[in-house]
Amino acid sequence: MSSSNRVRLAMIEETVYGVTPGAGDFTEVRMTSEDLSGTPQVVESAEIRSDRQTSGQTKTGLELSGGYNFELTDDPSLALGIKLTMQSDQVAQLNITGQDLTIGAVTNGSATLTRAAGSFLADGFVNGDVVVLGGYAAAENNVPVLLSNVAGLTCTITGKGIVAEAGGGDESITRPPYHEIGTSAKSASISKEFLDLGSRNVAYTGMRASEMALNFAFGSIVTGRFSFAGNGYDTPALPITNGRTINAATSSPALDASNGFGWLLVDGADIGVCIEAIDLTLNNNLIAQNCIGELAPKDQVLGSAAVAFNGTFHLGANSFDTFMAAKVAQTPLSIAFHTVDENGQGYAITLERVQVNFPDPGSGGRDQTVTFAASGVASLDAVVGRTMRIYII
Repeated sequence: MSSSNRVRLAMIEETVYGVTPGAGDFTEVRMTSEDLSGTPQVVESAEIRSDRQTSGQTKTGLELSGGYNFELTDDPSLALGIKLTMQSDQVAQLNITGQDLTIGAVTNGSATLTRAAGSFLADGFVNGDVVVLGGYAAAENNVPVLLSNVAGLTCTITGKGIVAEAGGGDESITRPPYHEIGTSAKSASISKEFLDLGSRNVAYTGMRASEMALNFAFGSIVTGRFSFAGNGYDTPALPITNGRTINAATSSPALDASNGFGWLLVDGADIGVCIEAIDLTLNNNLIAQNCIGELAPKDQVLGSAAVAFNGTFHLGANSFDTFMAAKVAQTPLSIAFHTVDENGQGYAITLERVQVNFPDPGSGGRDQTVTFAASGVASLDAVVGRTMRIYII
């Protein structure tokens, strides 16, 4: 009898679609459960027999689907999952050190950041960037912030708990590596290994990430799911990881949506809204390329990248004024938020153009707070040229 605790998933990015690379390390997947499967598609014969017996069924296809659920952590396997879903290579971090960076007076979480020399623009910083400040004596300033009004010597930063502080010449500003929605059609080979059953295993190849779901809720660990569709399936005598290095899963702490949640910014500002939950889903709308002579799809072709946003908000003056007006006029809002673990590692997500819709807030009964569930879609902002960005802090 096999135990769930002894099931291991290991993944490696493919360079040729549907072909497991002959070199390179596999990465063990951190997960809470998985349901990857190669499921035959069968059709029962409609043949009529005079002895009333049936003629059985015929295998007409093979569906490769499923995925795995996870708790969001600072982990290489989750970073790879994000890369596969966003279908883009990671943009390297931008790090400027040894700077004299003064934080001016703070109003509603925003302040002017002034540098003594150089240029934010020339260094590559732009409006909407999430950056991490460092080198300040006040620990509350060494945090992620959002940039706006970027000019040569000045920009506006918005964060949580930042305070005014004069620069000392040893400050830093770092834009973490990030992914945007791309078109590079990435895929992976995934090995499912039943470690308590000897060498019994299943190999899935040509696995493209069809969907990523992330769930942030008060009092809970941040959870998520990666879903896949592929074109290759086997139960080899030895796993495809045999003789290869498998980088073990890390033990970094799971992120939560209470202590670790930094800020929620709407149109670049902290408007002081209370939000109880956020659900975010990116669906790549994969299209199976089915061909005569092929049992499984020849490929999984990228469709449109649909980003769905859902948030449960407590009703207050600011949330009423912002979201009710946006609902009626269908005015796009930019939404940005981040969450980190106790070591300051985590993720930031920016949605550039979100249009929401929801029923009017109402009284649910005695001794209840009034909330509303805003749902909507994120779309391309033509000015900045993107729909969503995920930073790995």
